[in-house]
Amino acid sequence: MLDFIKKCEENREHIFIIEPFTQRTVTYGQLLNCCMILKDELTQMGVSKGDRIVLSFRNEIEYVISYFSVLCLGAIPVPVNPDVKSTEIQSIVSDTLASIILTRSREEEKSHSLSSLVHYVEMESFLNRERHAEDTINTEFEYSETAAIMYTSGTTGKPKGVVLKLKAVLNGFREFGEDFDFDANTRIIQPMPVYHADGWCFSTLLPFLFGSTVILAPDFGTYVALNFDKLVCDFKGNTMICVPSMLSLLIAVKDRFDDKIKGMLKHVLCGSARLDPEILFRFEAEYNTKVYDNYGLTETLLIAYYSPKIEYRCGSVGKIPKNREVCIAEDGEILVSSEFLFGGYYNNTISTSKVYDGKWFYTGDTGYIDEDNYLYLTGRKKEIINKGGIKVYPNEVSETILRYPGIIDVATIGFEDEMYGEEIYSFVVSSPDVDISEEKVLSYVKQNISQLKCPKKIIFIDIIPKNELGKVNYKVLQEKLKQVL
Repeated sequence: MLDFIKKCEENREHIFIIEPFTQRTVTYGQLLNCCMILKDELTQMGVSKGDRIVLSFRNEIEYVISYFSVLCLGAIPVPVNPDVKSTEIQSIVSDTLASIILTRSREEEKSHSLSSLVHYVEMESFLNRERHAEDTINTEFEYSETAAIMYTSGTTGKPKGVVLKLKAVLNGFREFGEDFDFDANTRIIQPMPVYHADGWCFSTLLPFLFGSTVILAPDFGTYVALNFDKLVCDFKGNTMICVPSMLSLLIAVKDRFDDKIKGMLKHVLCGSARLDPEILFRFEAEYNTKVYDNYGLTETLLIAYYSPKIEYRCGSVGKIPKNREVCIAEDGEILVSSEFLFGGYYNNTISTSKVYDGKWFYTGDTGYIDEDNYLYLTGRKKEIINKGGIKVYPNEVSETILRYPGIIDVATIGFEDEMYGEEIYSFVVSSPDVDISEEKVLSYVKQNISQLKCPKKIIFIDIIPKNELGKVNYKVLQEKLKQVL
């Protein structure tokens, strides 16, 4: 399991977390001291093993301290987005019966009904207080079997709490870290929100297991992109966690950086959304690095991925490890069975039974597996367009359109149609310095895919609406299409 004290003592002087734009840092030894103090405070407040504790933080050191403190207490961390409306926080608190809300922000007041649950956490107050060493050495932890309850984004309904099992998470993280040779020299640039699975993983348990350092940047955006060279060159980041849209932005700003940045990144780990091979190859060329695609869900951890030991195959999201069972259902849906599966949706057996039958988890994604166990994605099952009885995968249409010169981004959706049942529509973002028309694009598409798969209409927009993980927001596109039609 997790030997928290031993790992902290072994790496006592080694920096665990760096906040690059505030210059705040915490070593493994300081983390241990801070966690023990906060753990004592929570104990005095009546928190005990099994209690659910909401963590409402941005990408900041206090999140990491709070996570490990709650874990060492045997309680269950419940990370949430600090920007969600108070009604959403109330829903999660009600769902989990959370006893405390930990946060660093005093400015963002929670709703009056929850103010009694809020406890403020500040690293500096802990660093000024020492705990007796013998108190720590003699401490024994009874960890919960749950590593965290991660609430989904709720794009298709009410958010569901994914129960992640501690043993499964630790085994999965060790396997992945070993494949990339993570160690004390690994410095991970981590700009993903800590309340999402990838951000949580690479801010807490995974780097901790290997004594690595995390460069905990703010949520990725223009500011982080324009200062990316500092994260690599000044803070010596050699590994990065990202989604495809981040790579596109970093390609766009590459000319602002000194050439010394090339070759400094060893590993770029990309997931959460479809990665266009052209973007992968271009980023590798621009930064002289290697990009490793992966595929997984919060409920399953990684299902397939690339590592330095796995040869790249264009179009594949990676190779399925031997300790995962993956099969393709008759309708093309990807099913997975492994020791790394979630423990169900918290307090929601009905939703759990819809996606998990006791062995197989139904991912909702469609794809196929080649003879060498490489996995390929074709789309989301619910997003497949049924046009006149023929199944059309939106990604196939979008990828064809993307090959047209001057087109930057595409999203394709289906919409109800009297003749075909559903008709195809594509939203397109084009480069402002290129003359592109709907007629030209449609003519190109008709030359490259079958007539039945051609969009009925191309709609030009400034930006494809996506969530913070780079996934297309299809609900917004449906509303935009209604306005156009």
